[in-house]
Amino acid sequence: MEGNYYAVLDVEPSATPQQIRQAYRSRALQTHPDRNLWRREAAEDEFKRVSEAYEVLSDPTRRAEYDGCGRFDRGSAFTFRTPAEVFCEFFGEDEQEVAAGVSSVEPELVFNLPLFESYFVIDTRSAELYETGRITTSMSFPWDGDRDLAAFLMRVDAEYGMPERRSPIVVVGDELSAAFTAETAARLFAATRQALTGHEGINRFLSRAKAVWVVRGGVAAFQQRFPSLCGLVAAGNMEPTPHWVAPNLFLGSRAVPHTAASLMRFGVTHMIVSSECKEIIPGVSYLRCAVKDEDDQDMAACWEDCLQFILAAHSVGGVVLVSLHGRSRSASVVMAWLVRVCNLTTEAAARILKEVCPHIDWRLSFPDQLTQGWIQNPKRLKVS
Repeated sequence: MEGNYYAVLDVEPSATPQQIRQAYRSRALQTHPDRNLWRREAAEDEFKRVSEAYEVLSDPTRRAEYDGCGRFDRGSAFTFRTPAEVFCEFFGEDEQEVAAGVSSVEPELVFNLPLFESYFVIDTRSAELYETGRITTSMSFPWDGDRDLAAFLMRVDAEYGMPERRSPIVVVGDELSAAFTAETAARLFAATRQALTGHEGINRFLSRAKAVWVVRGGVAAFQQRFPSLCGLVAAGNMEPTPHWVAPNLFLGSRAVPHTAASLMRFGVTHMIVSSECKEIIPGVSYLRCAVKDEDDQDMAACWEDCLQFILAAHSVGGVVLVSLHGRSRSASVVMAWLVRVCNLTTEAAARILKEVCPHIDWRLSFPDQLTQGWIQNPKRLKVS
């Protein structure tokens, strides 16, 4: 496993002891397995190599032997410690928890966070790249070269104020800023556990931040998945977005505008609405369901029609937006689709929807009908 220790830490052979320490800090945070859950096995191997390289290069005697022979003699009395032991000695026990508290998430989870209500994106790319385009589903702030966490958060607070609801803090970067992105995420999570002196408002926000998310694949991955939501958009021109449920299926709400421009952003070609909705947008196919925004509606026929409509749309590459009255009524259609077409249990479907949209009012989603006769006596769907 030895390899080139200097290359593992991404330093020159002439690196000073301080540069070795700084390199280990960045690489250890970047490769920690608890922060690379989607590639944990590969991360464990990388993390072990980083730990081994630091143990050799941080000790003058071992480094001299390595420099003289091009390798470190494993036959000596020296025994490598576990990567976790090296990590905890360097950072302290709490920092082990910091690594575990930062999650790498898919772009879809970030897309589904509510606009303006709860979160903002910290962009660690260079100022030049930030000004060419950025994630526009939320308030986005550049953190280029400002290493003072308190100063950065004070600047954000002065310009826009802090979100009030509990939510994740999102950090995004690119390949060039990967180490700084990892370091920034770790420092943010550490700040949620230990107050910053003299900053009551910021500490109130940080204490309510329930997680720190790093966007997997960075801005490039988000842009590939949602190309129309990366660019330059002023705060006043931002619009609420639907919730991404699955490829080519979105959950709408009353807050999401139904205009040709807004639907075009997400590639929507098909919509499920109530028969009370009289809009007609060119290029969009509609299913108008004769159900009222009331709790006593029999939803069985509506759900069957909706599932056939979604299946037909997907068979031709269509993108469906379910906007049947409000968000919670619409959620009943998505639940029916997850249960009947995706063969999920109602519990699994509910968990998915809760992650997609935490603010669903389940009392308005016809839960009794979903869990009783409609599922026990399903009609046969034409599933291709």
